[in-house]
Amino acid sequence: MSLLSNQINVFLNRFIRLRMRRRWRMLDGGPVSILSNNCLAGLIYHDLGLRFDSPTINLWIPLPSFITFVENLDEALQADIAEVHAAGRPYPVGQMVVGQDQEEIPLHFMHYHTFREALEKWHSRSTRVDRSRLIIVAADNAPCTDDQLRRFQSLPFPKLLLSHCRHSAEVIGHEVFYFKSMSGKPMNMTDFSGHFGRRFYHRINVPETLFQLLSYHQTTM
Repeated sequence: MSLLSNQINVFLNRFIRLRMRRRWRMLDGGPVSILSNNCLAGLIYHDLGLRFDSPTINLWIPLPSFITFVENLDEALQADIAEVHAAGRPYPVGQMVVGQDQEEIPLHFMHYHTFREALEKWHSRSTRVDRSRLIIVAADNAPCTDDQLRRFQSLPFPKLLLSHCRHSAEVIGHEVFYFKSMSGKPMNMTDFSGHFGRRFYHRINVPETLFQLLSYHQTTM
């Protein structure tokens, strides 16, 4: 995408956000805790004009590790995070260890300048997580086995997986939103999908999707 096209998309995206915020106020209007394994959470918060009530902002976690993170959520939100000096990474990287098997969860703080800044934001936002208003919106940024996909399906929270893999939809069913790639190659769900300010993930109709997930949460509590 050219620089000019990107600038046009950024400009038009403002109007999309205004419509989405109005729609969210009509449907619910309240805060929500969104856990994601990439920049989806942060962008959705910006779309709806909401406070970051989640620590998973401006970072990415491989989906298999993210599943482990959510499976051990209470422990993970309190876990110590150590800095990892990853070769070739121009951003700070952290790591926590959780679960009975002491699994390592990498945290790629790709939009932070320093590890200290990332850690402070993580801890302050972790305290805001509201389990009664918690949903999972993830993307398959790494291949998953069928077992890992079923573990995602078993997570005890309302959830949606954005995937460009039809097999994921076949395994999990309605909790997957399948994106057919026109180029045959995986797309980044947060990228712009044309010249009208829409990103790929906007295909899920964000306000209505979040409202439905929260409504499901409330009826199953």
